[in-house]
Amino acid sequence: MTDLPPLQPPPGTLDLLPDAASARRRLEARLRARFERWGYREVVTPTLELEEVVRRAGGQLPARQLYRFVDREGQVVVLRPDWTASVARLIAGRLRTAPLPLRLFYIGSVFRYDRLRPDDPREFGQAGVELVGASSEMADAEVMALAWESCREAGIEGPHLEVGHAGYVQALLDQLPATLRADVQQALVRRDFVTFEALLGRSDVPDRVARLLAGLVEARGDARVVRRALDECPVESARAALASLERLIGHLASLGLGPHLAVDLGMVKDLDYYTGAIFEVYAPGGGASLATGGRYDTLMARFGLPLQATGFALSLERLTRARQRRGLPDGQPRLDAWVVAGDARADEDGGAGAVWQLLRRLREAGLVAALDPLARPLEESVEAARQQGAAWVVLADARHRADRLRVRRVDDQGDHPWQETDAGRLVELLRSMRAPAGPSPADGEDGTTGRPRAHRPRH
Repeated sequence: MTDLPPLQPPPGTLDLLPDAASARRRLEARLRARFERWGYREVVTPTLELEEVVRRAGGQLPARQLYRFVDREGQVVVLRPDWTASVARLIAGRLRTAPLPLRLFYIGSVFRYDRLRPDDPREFGQAGVELVGASSEMADAEVMALAWESCREAGIEGPHLEVGHAGYVQALLDQLPATLRADVQQALVRRDFVTFEALLGRSDVPDRVARLLAGLVEARGDARVVRRALDECPVESARAALASLERLIGHLASLGLGPHLAVDLGMVKDLDYYTGAIFEVYAPGGGASLATGGRYDTLMARFGLPLQATGFALSLERLTRARQRRGLPDGQPRLDAWVVAGDARADEDGGAGAVWQLLRRLREAGLVAALDPLARPLEESVEAARQQGAAWVVLADARHRADRLRVRRVDDQGDHPWQETDAGRLVELLRSMRAPAGPSPADGEDGTTGRPRAHRPRH
């Protein structure tokens, strides 16, 4: 110990302690398995990107949101603020001749200086997919259904899917004077409806279009919202967008998402590369969106490879918070066995080797086992096991080899007596004390995607 004050991570970033880090990795593993089951393959791009990549992708991320600096070669680089632009660069380069459609996914951090919400960190985890080279509403439906199922995979029961269409909003905005479009769009992005309506009041557009624009604020509900807009809309390109959205909703209903689906025709993204159907997924009860995405048919062309595409990104932090609000267990892996070597560590007759063999046998049986690395009195080892969250203490000293071990339960229910057993029966004992690993809430009937949840044994 010294008098040096402890250092903290940079503002807006987080250290993940062992339980939180373990929970994050398990969440990532579940999402990875879900994506792979749908035929998506993982890609990993550098955390650093040339600023040119972000600039080509466009969007409305201001420069002040970027972690940006000049490297030793004089190149302007940024910490990745968005995965989609990086994947687009990758596809237009090394995957340029790959067979289409491409189904890719990613899991990793992105960095933005300004936080959308006070509880959003500046470095946050995203997991998402990109489906490139497919332009149909079925492709849109696949991506939306996968986003919805991914939220269930994370343990969020009954998530809500809200859909809109960037093409519809853009077609209406195109009826405004060019000098007003960007400001009106920004007001929609910010959900600043006072400014939005004030700007509309300064425009000179046909009454029917003005009504549709003003109605974007309240154009929310079930599929009938789309039909009503179709009946009223005089702008042909906007009508085409609505007709496409109506077909998409039919596919989503066929996928069983009808009860969880809502329409929001006023939905606008802060990234301007979206061109078609867009969506967000929320946990029941509201809060920030867990997943967001949509169709971006012009982005790939900005990298020299014109291809239609759609995709989404999940926020790992928001998924974690949504799980915590619902009291869902993180299923932290706990120690099944805290192995105490005792005098075997100094035994010249192979005692230490027997301890290592016992530890290997337990681990190969799928159990979590750790050695007490300190030479100390047995009762201190037992207390250390309790502090480490172990279920059992296993004494494997020189007098008690694998054929005659002493074991003792460790919990807060009082003292438990020592028992004698052998290594084979110990494995069965520890396994039997684990809670059964059932399928995840989002698993199919076969339960094959479920990952065993490690539990503190119930005594």
